[in-house]
Amino acid sequence: GLMPPIFLLAVKIAFLVILYLFVARAVRAVTLDVFGPRAERRRALLFRAPYEGGGLVNIAMVAACPYPARRGTPIRIHRLAEGMAARGHKVHVVTYHYGSGASGSTLSVHRIPRIRSYQNLSPGPTYVKLALLDPLLAVKLWQVLRRHRVDVIHAHHFEGLLVAAAARLRARIPLVFDAHTLLSSELPFYPLRLPRWLTNGIATSFD
Repeated sequence: GLMPPIFLLAVKIAFLVILYLFVARAVRAVTLDVFGPRAERRRALLFRAPYEGGGLVNIAMVAACPYPARRGTPIRIHRLAEGMAARGHKVHVVTYHYGSGASGSTLSVHRIPRIRSYQNLSPGPTYVKLALLDPLLAVKLWQVLRRHRVDVIHAHHFEGLLVAAAARLRARIPLVFDAHTLLSSELPFYPLRLPRWLTNGIATSFD
């Protein structure tokens, strides 16, 4: 028979607690990369044009979302990746297996294996993303880091940070984190079917 609702809720809460602990550790590990004294220097290097004497770098841009897609986060990631490529940098976009448009010829796009049953273009986390797509994305990013001489990882949103933190455990490649928005402004409104106090607490603690 079907599992009791209380058991399903307990499983979801346990999964999110484990995820929370991992992300909290990841956030602590990358704090110096994002806010430390060398972070500003890295950002200046990324946005400096080649003709100004800046070095060209290999960038792994982590897009834990459909890419490309006609909504906020994927559009921002795509435009930023195009802008970095136009400045002469090599941009590797590491993303999910699907999108809703062409990604262009100036970018190298690396996708996780195709999952035919999942083509959800809606924003926000789902249990399928957290339990299946994001681990596959971490593996794909790890492969990109091994095969290409990546100088910096640019992770978008908290799922991107989670993926990047897992993939760089041994590589220790510099990481730039782009939060895009506060979790407290959106996480409680996604259909995770968890108590509001729990989603509010998780979102507030990370913000």
